Amino acid sequence: MGQRMRTLVLAAAGLLASAGLSPASAAAAPAEDLRVITSSFEGGQGCLAPLWGSTEPGAYISFERCDKSRAQAWHLLPRDGVWGGFRSATSGLCLTVLNSGTGQGEDIVQQPCAGAPNQRWRSVSRDPFAKFLEEHAQHSDKCLSAGYTHHTTPAEVVQLDCLNVSWQKFAVDTWSPAT
Repeated sequence: MGQRMRTLVLAAAGLLASAGLSPASAAAAPAEDLRVITSSFEGGQGCLAPLWGSTEPGAYISFERCDKSRAQAWHLLPRDGVWGGFRSATSGLCLTVLNSGTGQGEDIVQQPCAGAPNQRWRSVSRDPFAKFLEEHAQHSDKCLSAGYTHHTTPAEVVQLDCLNVSWQKFAVDTWSPAT
């Protein structure tokens, strides 16, 4: 083995060891637990993602056609009882109601995760057999909504009064997005 290759192998082993992993345990590490937040609309299914795949704080969340990109992947944050959150797999930022607004049509953005009430959501089922559920914001009890007036892709994502309509019902599914 050449000196350069030996150096690379030792450096990789050192990085794994500093992370508390052996090369064998790194290979056996489970895949990321990624989710996609989807909703159905006439003509297809849409996914939530930061607008244009942005990784910047404050980027608006959009409802767009599902394309299996990493920008559409989310980590489901642990729930303490009924309230939990969603963290973007690409930015590490959380699904947030902008400025903790409680009114109709408040924008949904991504912000640093703080566990604040405007970043905490609970799933509400109006039908015990439904796959798609409403996501209510803790601070306002309003629903995550795919669109304010336009409910097909692309659309802005806002909070609105809960109306038991399809564009306010989401499924949080396990998904392995394309790289």
